[in-house]
Amino acid sequence: MKKSKGYTLIEILVAFSLLSIGLMGIIPLSLTTIRLNSFQNQMLNARYLAERHSEFLRGVSFNAPELANDGNNEDLDDVAQPDHAIVSVIDNVQYTTMWNIVENADGTRTVMIIVRWFDARAHTWRDYRLTTVKSQFEL
Repeated sequence: MKKSKGYTLIEILVAFSLLSIGLMGIIPLSLTTIRLNSFQNQMLNARYLAERHSEFLRGVSFNAPELANDGNNEDLDDVAQPDHAIVSVIDNVQYTTMWNIVENADGTRTVMIIVRWFDARAHTWRDYRLTTVKSQFEL
């Protein structure tokens, strides 16, 4: 019997089958990683918008129109009819930055900033919320 110097067709088919099974396990993992990376990027953008707006509101005067309450002190987390709202687009995602103001008994104002966007990959609305307090007295 002669000694073979190559691989048989069966050996090649078995090798490709094993390789295919291994790749089929990696592909869903890669897709999940891409989806989570996209979600984290959107959360980072929402956090950036909320913190940027928080800094803006810290810089305006206590009686500025941007800090006006709509008269309802029960609507701090209202996204249907917020006191104020602006729209921004980052990386083809539309973010709505809303903020509601509540007058506190001690003369301060609580401001909740809500950044809302539609996550197309998960087919759901997402929110990022940031709460701050504004005083009429400067430090």
